[in-house]
Amino acid sequence: MFKIITQLLCWQLLFFYPLFAQTPQQFLETGKQKAEAGAYAEAIQDFSSAIQKSSQFEEAYYCRGEALMNLGRFDEALSDFSKTISLQPQESMNYYMRGMVNFELQKLQDALWDFNKVIELTPTFELALVERAKVNLKLKRYQLAWEDCQKVLTASRNFPEALSMRGLIQLEQGKYEEAYQDLIEATKQRPNSADFWVNLAEYYLAKKQVEKANETYTAALRIDPNHYRAYYQRAALKLSLGNYVDAQKDAHKAILNYRRFLPAYVIRGIASFQLNERTRYEYDFNYYSKAIQTPEENYFLANYIYQYGKGNEIMELAESCAQKAVQAKDTYENNLLYASILFKMNKTAPAREYANRASQIARKNRLENQQAENLLVNIGREDSDRTPPVIRITSPSSAMRGIITVESADKITVIGTVMDDSGIDRVLINGNPARLDGNNFDGETVLTGEDTQIMIRAYDNRGNMATKVFSVKKTNPAKPQPVPVVQKPQIMGKNRALLFATNEYDYWSPLVNPIFDAEAIAKDLQLIYNFEVELIKNPTKEDITLKIKSYAKKQYDANDQLFIFFAGHGQFDEVFKEGYIVARDTKEEEKDEAKSTYLAHSNLRTYINSIPCKHIFLTMDVCFGGTFNQLVAMRGNSNFGSDREEFINRKLRFQTRKYLTSGGKEYVPDGKAGQHSPFARKFLEALRSEGGADRILTIGEILEFLSGVKPQPHAGEFGNDEPGSDFIFIGK
Repeated sequence: MFKIITQLLCWQLLFFYPLFAQTPQQFLETGKQKAEAGAYAEAIQDFSSAIQKSSQFEEAYYCRGEALMNLGRFDEALSDFSKTISLQPQESMNYYMRGMVNFELQKLQDALWDFNKVIELTPTFELALVERAKVNLKLKRYQLAWEDCQKVLTASRNFPEALSMRGLIQLEQGKYEEAYQDLIEATKQRPNSADFWVNLAEYYLAKKQVEKANETYTAALRIDPNHYRAYYQRAALKLSLGNYVDAQKDAHKAILNYRRFLPAYVIRGIASFQLNERTRYEYDFNYYSKAIQTPEENYFLANYIYQYGKGNEIMELAESCAQKAVQAKDTYENNLLYASILFKMNKTAPAREYANRASQIARKNRLENQQAENLLVNIGREDSDRTPPVIRITSPSSAMRGIITVESADKITVIGTVMDDSGIDRVLINGNPARLDGNNFDGETVLTGEDTQIMIRAYDNRGNMATKVFSVKKTNPAKPQPVPVVQKPQIMGKNRALLFATNEYDYWSPLVNPIFDAEAIAKDLQLIYNFEVELIKNPTKEDITLKIKSYAKKQYDANDQLFIFFAGHGQFDEVFKEGYIVARDTKEEEKDEAKSTYLAHSNLRTYINSIPCKHIFLTMDVCFGGTFNQLVAMRGNSNFGSDREEFINRKLRFQTRKYLTSGGKEYVPDGKAGQHSPFARKFLEALRSEGGADRILTIGEILEFLSGVKPQPHAGEFGNDEPGSDFIFIGK
């Protein structure tokens, strides 16, 4: 046994001998090789091993600091460069690198001290002069920044870093022509520098040439596909244009290339908020909030939420950040932003206080003060608002006349709209909160006796209240005498519904409501309208195609109807001018330019049109669903006399190929988890109307329910649709 253990120990010593035998210099050299190959984490291990063997090894600290910078670990890099300075206090490069780190950490005064020291030790260090100019530009010390660039350009007229920096200085001062000359000249002198193209894009942004700016950011990324600042700034541009999906993607790529670049989390969070992806934006805002160290970082998050956010929860985060910024720095900008956020949250008294403070600071420092003055005017105007909201009840339809009569019911649903310029705070139905969706409200209330008074109260954001009252009377009519009924032939065939809903994707961001929406629609179709339903959850492209094919093989009678529903992601290709259904296994656009994993609308039209069912109605709650067809949205109501059967027969006479989509050539919201998408919510409301008194629901009537949805739904016809056709839902 002892012999075996001895052999094992010998083998282990032989195996680890090279490691034990390496000198600090050897660790340094292997670390440099790994760093050059981009393996920074492994390089850091070697540099750390060199330092363990020689704690005063200045070059190992320097190399480890560089590797840490490349990984965005600036706090650790700062410690290493401070150590190099203590070991080599006369080496200007050590101060230069620490200055770069301090700038990344937004420690501007510390960075300025470091660059001053570099220039003191090496007055001809041109890059240090450019970096000092960058710090002074950030501190809005334009003259000092300009002088540093001039020193460099006087000594070397063709120094592109100084040209590009001077261009940015002139751009911020509004000297657009001079800025452009410097920025474009820098790109000409060094066309393979992504940094210079990114700086040039800032000029195009300032001139509001957004297409040119986007092209320039893209050019920078062709040069350097890992340039996080180009991704970040292009993301901010796309966010401002309302292109939230692409903004989210670009911000995500910026984070992948530099995981500690905090501003990218804000852009990705705002884009996710606009896309109703709660889990994602909560993660990004929490990550950023925990990392905040400066007033500027608080201002940054608060300002973006103020521009793009809505809702108490997210605005409270903006309020908290803006308050911290004011407490840390009592500046005009911080006070103005805090006042603007407070005003947006309808806190007029403190908003006025901080708007006045901003105005005082502006006058004292002779700053432009128009924004603060405009805000004070708006606050004064809102204070004078004493106009109550306007309530309109849409169901029961006769409630606006003050009284309705029902034969027998234990409760009643009230649906309506409420309008007010200052926004609606809440709506109460007999003291209970109604569900509020924009300007639309609905809620149930119990009927307590033969005569029940229903009171709707609506409050705006200024505390003004409006009231609408009506009575509900129950009647118990005598049982009518039976009358002979002439039997008519069965006019309706079988009603089928095929629903596809996708929450989970292999490559795309998940959604929260498609399956929830589809399950609710399927249930109502089955219980209210006697549909035979089939729901396919999280299907692949092949699943969708084969399922539609199986329906094309079925046998259908003359008056059978088929309702088809899609909910999930959609996409549109500007080159092909084609819309697509995104299935569970559809790849990201950049990984599938040929769109082989997408289901094209043109193919979907062909597949569905070929199903031998006479009456088909396709509904799509997906982004870019309106690109399924470019026909103008149709409108209409069922308009028939007393002969209900004749109306149904007339509607089913012609072949039906109708479609309804939740939007046009645009993104549509998924909605909050468990509350249905805006489109599905109104579609369900239409289904649950049960077709009104005649118990017949037509496409035209569904469109009336959808008339206020944003974005506006689109409807039309496709394939072999015949004029005068319709699809009708008949209540049991």
